[in-house]
Amino acid sequence: MNAIFTIQHNETFYLPIWINYYSKYFEPKDMYILAHNCSGKTLDILKDAEDSGINVTYLKTEDIFNHDWLLNQVHTTQRNLLERYNYVVFTDCDEIIIPTNCTLKEFLDNATEDAYRCDGWEVQEDKMYPSPGFCKTLISKVPLKYVHGYHTSVPEFPKYNNLPMYHIKRLNYEEAWKRNQKLLEEKWDKFAVDNRLSWQNRVPNEEEFKDSFYAKGDGIVDVPAEVMLELS
Repeated sequence: MNAIFTIQHNETFYLPIWINYYSKYFEPKDMYILAHNCSGKTLDILKDAEDSGINVTYLKTEDIFNHDWLLNQVHTTQRNLLERYNYVVFTDCDEIIIPTNCTLKEFLDNATEDAYRCDGWEVQEDKMYPSPGFCKTLISKVPLKYVHGYHTSVPEFPKYNNLPMYHIKRLNYEEAWKRNQKLLEEKWDKFAVDNRLSWQNRVPNEEEFKDSFYAKGDGIVDVPAEVMLELS
């Protein structure tokens, strides 16, 4: 038996995509959402998730993106779930794992390694390109210790090429800009601000944001139609 969890703050665009995709391959009782400092429309999304049987834990912090606090929540949740499940999948809610030639459930049911490091792809509207920074170890049956952003872990594992992970933060320009504007108004953790952690979530003007959003990587290709269907 396997589980999946995410931690999120007011992700009104990405969270429904996460729920819709992963609920195809996990029973609701095996899905977990850590919801910190949530309000507005997000509460309606979370209530619907709870009504469907998904586990939602509501958390409150003094500020957002306190990375030490986030890491502690992720590490604790992963360790606790591993006491009851074989593999535990952890993703941000803008990260969609779509294995090659099988479903995610089939992949997990046949998995044998201690952990799997995904092949990261950056999605930019209907295009995508390889993203080494998003080759993240997100499937594990052993406890991991992540660093800020969860991009690397201890222990680390070799990239598994048949396990693409699609980072969809730039799937929709208008939604991404709206999210950025909302986050600019939040009370941010001072350490995160001083050390430019998650700086990409609080770009101060639209011109700079647009330049960042439409930055092109090497090897850009069309997103496969079957992947776009999963992300819709």
